[in-house]
Amino acid sequence: MIYPRKVYVIELDDPRVVYVGETGLPIEERFEKHRIGYKSSKHVRKASNPILRPDLYEHLPTYLTSKESRVAEAKLAAKLRKQGYTVRGGH
Repeated sequence: MIYPRKVYVIELDDPRVVYVGETGLPIEERFEKHRIGYKSSKHVRKASNPILRPDLYEHLPTYLTSKESRVAEAKLAAKLRKQGYTVRGGH
């Protein structure tokens, strides 16, 4: 079975500081795992009020492989950095 993969963005404690990630889970489910600390980024765990930022990722397609989604994750992270965001994650 193929699990579609998505890239997502989480705002940390400042609107200009974000975490960029990719997942094969529904984004809301992955976000909740970050929030409870299960296989989560230390940047998201330490944030006092992390929130999803669909305005920064909803234009992206669904990817068929993790390789494709990791490339898209890195591209989005680079794009956001050029726009003045401080980006965590986004390998």
